[in-house]
Amino acid sequence: MKQDTSYKDYVIRSESFQREKNGAWIPQYTVTHQRAAVQKIDFPSHQYQFNHAYFTEHEADEFAVLMAQTWIDKHD
Repeated sequence: MKQDTSYKDYVIRSESFQREKNGAWIPQYTVTHQRAAVQKIDFPSHQYQFNHAYFTEHEADEFAVLMAQTWIDKHD
């Protein structure tokens, strides 16, 4: 089961996936501001899918979370 990662005031959800059975894993994430429902925020959520792939879901998810944290640092 996928787990959410808290970072600053955001929740990162890794959503890596396979395009075909037994294929490589594509990193993807969704970032949601924890107070998005309470406050008017310019970007309540952000999603991104990468063009490269990893051999395992774990590797893809780790990369997705790292890149989401980088995105948050730039936009927070």
